[in-house]
Amino acid sequence: MNVNVITPKVKNQDLIGDFSFQFDVSLNKSNNIYLGLKYSKYNYEVKYENENWLSLIVVDNNAGKLLKSFVNCNSVGFNSLFKYPSKNGYNNFYLVIGINKFFYSEDYYFENNFMAFKGETYGIYSGFNYDYRIYKKLGIGCGLLINFGTVNEFEFNNNGKISKIVSENVGVNLRTINASAGLKYYIGK
Repeated sequence: MNVNVITPKVKNQDLIGDFSFQFDVSLNKSNNIYLGLKYSKYNYEVKYENENWLSLIVVDNNAGKLLKSFVNCNSVGFNSLFKYPSKNGYNNFYLVIGINKFFYSEDYYFENNFMAFKGETYGIYSGFNYDYRIYKKLGIGCGLLINFGTVNEFEFNNNGKISKIVSENVGVNLRTINASAGLKYYIGK
């Protein structure tokens, strides 16, 4: 088997978002300090008009044409939220700082082969949230978070043959900027 390592640049227009989900829970530990748990998932399909978009892949020359590629990333994080309430109590601004664990995978479907990378890493995130209470237990909110993390160690699956890849120079950068908006439900007071 003849194997090559390819590391061209990814073009932003080639990344097509398919699905994104986020779930947050936070508990009030004191007047203006909250501890929270965050789960997020995103995935996207990479469009391939040519094969110059590959981020990191080991290609078997006998694999045939690349048909589809998917990238998935799940993360679970613990955070602290620092609340800055308004005088009327209906507007709240939160500073968010947290640590999370990323679970990353890339799946490549070729005419004659299947290849996948899986990796895990720890990262940090920070940002802010804003919410406005529109009824006793219901509010609307928005936020902006920046995630930081890099995966350098992968489990590589080449048609069922598993091997480990460790790279100190090349990794997958999981830095993302997430903007969100949604409904909030307040439990308790």
